[in-house]
Amino acid sequence: MTPLFRWTLLWIAGSILMVTAALAMVTGSFDGHEYLPGHADAFYHARRILDAVFSSHPVLQFDDRIHVPEGSWLTWPWGFDTVLAWITNAFGPYADRAAANRILLNIPPAAAPIAVALVVNIARQLRLPMLLAVLLVLAFAALPTVHAQFAVGYVDHHFAELLWVLGTLSAGIWFFASGPSAVAPGV
Repeated sequence: MTPLFRWTLLWIAGSILMVTAALAMVTGSFDGHEYLPGHADAFYHARRILDAVFSSHPVLQFDDRIHVPEGSWLTWPWGFDTVLAWITNAFGPYADRAAANRILLNIPPAAAPIAVALVVNIARQLRLPMLLAVLLVLAFAALPTVHAQFAVGYVDHHFAELLWVLGTLSAGIWFFASGPSAVAPGV
């Protein structure tokens, strides 16, 4: 069995565990007929994303339905909602918001294998023995705090932040492992 095959099997096993755990929370977002956001922050992100999907306008920067009657500028960055609107749009057109929600609210569990791949890559970069790598990946995938971020209906920016942190950590390990040649002389 080649090392690449072992790392791939580890990624598959970790992904199955994490996606299964994330899907186990589906009852918080699916009532048997319709997908609903899992909590208040996810509701607001979903509203903002679906408004962009159905209006073909950029995501809201000023919301006249918040802080009524004057409305308010939104402090949430637009990037996360814009990317999720692009992904949701890619599977459209939709008959209604319920059909769009079916795609939008399942993006977090679909992103879980990306998080597991980043953790596997970090273990590989650190040259962990396979047993420790297995323990790391399975512990990460089974951690309730982590798989709750990727649950169905949890379209909050926290799962994207976790992906960003793991990607940054992986890139940092790669950069610093490349030695002094990657850093400007004299620094």
